[in-house]
Amino acid sequence: MSENNTKNEKPARPENQAERWIKYGSNVALTIVLVVVLAILFTWGFQRANLRADTTRGGSLSLKPQTVQVLKQLKQHITLVSLYTKTLTDSDETNMAQRVADLLDEYKRHSGNIDVKVIDPLSEKDKLEDLHQQFITKYGSQIKSYKDYLTDWKSQYDQVHKLTNQEADAVRPFATAAAAPTGDEDTPVSAFVRTITEALPQRLQDAKDAVDRELQRKHPDYKGAVTTARNQMETVSQLAGSIIDQAPKAQAIATLPADFRKYLNDSIPRYQQIKKLCDDMISRADKLGELKVDQLEQALNVDDPILVLGDNEWRILSLRQVWQDETDAKAMANGAKLLPRFAGEQQITTAIYSLETPQKTKICFVRPGGQPLTTPGFPPFSQGGPLSILADRLREYNFDVTEKDLSGQWAMQAQMQRMPSAPEPSDEEIKDAVWVVLDFANEQQQGMAPPAIAAKLADHLNHGGSAMVLVEPRGEDVNSTLKDWGVKIHPEAIAVHEAVTINEGAAAADPMEEAKGRPYIFDVRNYGDHIIAKPEQNLDSVFVPICPVDTINAPGAKVTALLPLSQAVGGLKTWGETDIDALSRNEPPAYQPDKGDLPPPIFGGAAVEKGNGRLVVIGSASFMFNRLVRFPDPTMLRRGVVVSRFPGNLELATNSIFWLAKLDPMIAISPTAMDVSRISGDMSPGMLRFWRIGVLLVLLPGLVIAGGLSVYAARKE
Repeated sequence: MSENNTKNEKPARPENQAERWIKYGSNVALTIVLVVVLAILFTWGFQRANLRADTTRGGSLSLKPQTVQVLKQLKQHITLVSLYTKTLTDSDETNMAQRVADLLDEYKRHSGNIDVKVIDPLSEKDKLEDLHQQFITKYGSQIKSYKDYLTDWKSQYDQVHKLTNQEADAVRPFATAAAAPTGDEDTPVSAFVRTITEALPQRLQDAKDAVDRELQRKHPDYKGAVTTARNQMETVSQLAGSIIDQAPKAQAIATLPADFRKYLNDSIPRYQQIKKLCDDMISRADKLGELKVDQLEQALNVDDPILVLGDNEWRILSLRQVWQDETDAKAMANGAKLLPRFAGEQQITTAIYSLETPQKTKICFVRPGGQPLTTPGFPPFSQGGPLSILADRLREYNFDVTEKDLSGQWAMQAQMQRMPSAPEPSDEEIKDAVWVVLDFANEQQQGMAPPAIAAKLADHLNHGGSAMVLVEPRGEDVNSTLKDWGVKIHPEAIAVHEAVTINEGAAAADPMEEAKGRPYIFDVRNYGDHIIAKPEQNLDSVFVPICPVDTINAPGAKVTALLPLSQAVGGLKTWGETDIDALSRNEPPAYQPDKGDLPPPIFGGAAVEKGNGRLVVIGSASFMFNRLVRFPDPTMLRRGVVVSRFPGNLELATNSIFWLAKLDPMIAISPTAMDVSRISGDMSPGMLRFWRIGVLLVLLPGLVIAGGLSVYAARKE
């Protein structure tokens, strides 16, 4: 039965062309629909989650770690306003405006407390007017007191004007008698008559005209109007005071007409009334305080500013601050056209941070003597102190930077040379500051011994203070203080390494590659295992020279070694060389432990926590100096881009100070250090073998072979 049924079954009919089109066409159409739907869902999901990937080199279109840290801690509402002008003829200016707008969008994307406004002052005047009204509403509470003053001033003006007119009418009859016989010399009477009939009324009229002009403007400068009114009242007060003082003396002149002498005697109370009215308005003006909103409105007249507006304060970033012209690098550019360095993120982030921390932390640079180190310069006309770049960055972060000369000699010398220096703080004023102690060799001045830094430092630390101690070779021995904090520094030695083979090609492109061949120069990329060191890993820094720093046991002290110099030269032998004179003569060093040389491993710093105090010790002070911080990368310079060759130097300094000031959330790599991408220069042999053999020779070919076998198996079935 089954066999008959099998014989009776008809073979399946092959599909015709139309059926195949329907079958496979529907599959293709369904696949296309699914792919489109999935693409839409993925795109919608990523947009809703606000997820994007920055694939540019060095992440130039995304915010840097320090900025993200600042935004995470944001407690107030910040509005970022770009007032860049877009032009049709200047493509560079338009590109600048677009780059700023893109950067501001990144801030908004990372924080719900950030609003962004992009306004073209030329084509969007209505938005500019709305912005001005927001200024008045948000920050203009002081304007009312200025307006009230000007209203009262007009009333006072009318009284003074009436009184001065009365006096002018009273003295005009004396004008003919006051005229000098020759017509070209003043008499006592003519001087009084001209002052009363001409000078006083003219000054008052000038003040009224100036105030009226300012108040008739669309956006009045109320502070300017008050200043004009106040200054003119001061002039009238001075004139009235002069008359009051000179009237008794003039009455003693024998040739003075009797009726004019009587006028002077009777008019003194009236001029005293005029002076009192003026002095009252002067006093009121002086008590008004600063009208800060005027400064903000003046930013509307500045070319291409960025406004960072907080709840109560603001910052204004000029075009020059955001697009920096690195004049110092021009001498090394060999004729290459240098592009302005875009410092937008660095400036905006520091502005936001300064608004978040209105209470300034004081930083005091304590030096054993000599000229100031942190004074700002005015390039290209005058250079700042050797630590001015670091000091300027700290000021941008809203630190109060000051400096103290322990010897007191510099102020005396400056005074003798008639070059008075800025007043230095007292011991009481810096007791709560974070100290940056610069312990370098200081020659005795005028028979006086260098000040005892160790004693001053011990007193500061014992009272719960924090400090960063930077010791140069042959500096004062401060170990009597540092031993209680688990640190021992060796100012009698310099860290050195074995000879390094120089790559001539690399040295030709970068002179610092050749310099690193010298035994006392260290190119550091590993900073140690500490919160202030981890963000800087793989950032280049240079230390020349640097003293060895040891960590020792100390009760209650949590000590972490920094700057493992033995790892900085790829496994070459390092030690602490005590024959400093031989190094100064460029004699090749040799490890001689019997002569006091310090054995490896060698570290260049340490970080300590003890009680409420914190301490950072670095065996070099020059690593923070301008000459190393601003040294440009020659490779990038040839491309017209100015970036620091050793960004790690400044990062280590600023992160150390953040930690000492207990501002741990700010410890991160800054936008400035991320101008170029960071590539790890140290790769372990095992990791190198993994990439060379495991990935390139095994994994990738294996994937290709596996793919081929799977295709073969599918076709065989």
